[in-house]
Amino acid sequence: MGGQAGCLPHGEIPAGTCRESCAPGPRLLGYGLLISLGLVVFVAPFAGPWPDGLEAAAKSLGFAKQAAAPLIKGPVSEYRPPFIGSIAAATAVAGDIGAILALIGAFSWIKP
Repeated sequence: MGGQAGCLPHGEIPAGTCRESCAPGPRLLGYGLLISLGLVVFVAPFAGPWPDGLEAAAKSLGFAKQAAAPLIKGPVSEYRPPFIGSIAAATAVAGDIGAILALIGAFSWIKP
């Protein structure tokens, strides 16, 4: 059977029927967005000041000094938007931006 209850493989039912009936709708998108934004807002203030995994690996393996300056400066460099003074709030806003972009990307990829 398919991944969700009531969905059958495409060969067993008329084409297009299962995909539309089992595709996530705007309600799921809304709940996913609400949960992820809430999680980011409440967890971001507890983010540590330590480097992320890539930075830590680069330092421990000795190739961090070989990094070149970025060609284009990102809009949310170091998880701190320039228009927000508080570090905790800036991290939360950067996380919210990332969560929104990830959800938009995921839903645009799976939408029929």
